[in-house]
Amino acid sequence: MTTSPTPETLPSRSQLAKATLLALIAAAIILTTTVLPAEHGLDPTGIGQKLGLLGMSAPDTEATTEPAAELPQPDPVSNQSDLLINQYVVQDSTPFRSGQMSVTLPANKGAEIKAKMLKGAQFTFAWSTDAGPVEFDMHGEETGAAKDVFTSYWQADAKIGSGTFTAPFDGSHGWYWHNHGTEPVTVTVQVSGFYAEFFQP
Repeated sequence: MTTSPTPETLPSRSQLAKATLLALIAAAIILTTTVLPAEHGLDPTGIGQKLGLLGMSAPDTEATTEPAAELPQPDPVSNQSDLLINQYVVQDSTPFRSGQMSVTLPANKGAEIKAKMLKGAQFTFAWSTDAGPVEFDMHGEETGAAKDVFTSYWQADAKIGSGTFTAPFDGSHGWYWHNHGTEPVTVTVQVSGFYAEFFQP
């Protein structure tokens, strides 16, 4: 059972005024000593700094005040002033082009298809056979290298191959396929990129 308050139990106007004044003073103290230092970086009393509140919500300016990282300067390729490479861009004055070529491998025979490229130049490629897998060696011969001197990049037995290639040196880069089967196999290869010539040696 609840009882209604009587005039004797209610606070007087002077008591209400004192309580309101005390609440306003407490709010002002909290605002000055904690809210302003923590939220706005303002610390008129110095208490916020002592309590470790100063600038708690201030944006992290360290990243914005640091000087922007310099992009690495492109390194000119030796003897090729028109080809520049860095980690972001491969720049080449060789025209962009696409090519397709097919070669038929008789039983137990092989053949090559190559592209002439400058160091750092790139192309994308995809090749496939019309029958079973063939042995292949993706490799390159550097310009001026001795006969039969080459660098292998990828060797396997497969029906298809695809990817992106970057020439490690000036020269001819491509594939040698060998058909170990008893029936002829045709290999068709497509390339797109920066190369000077697409040919069958």
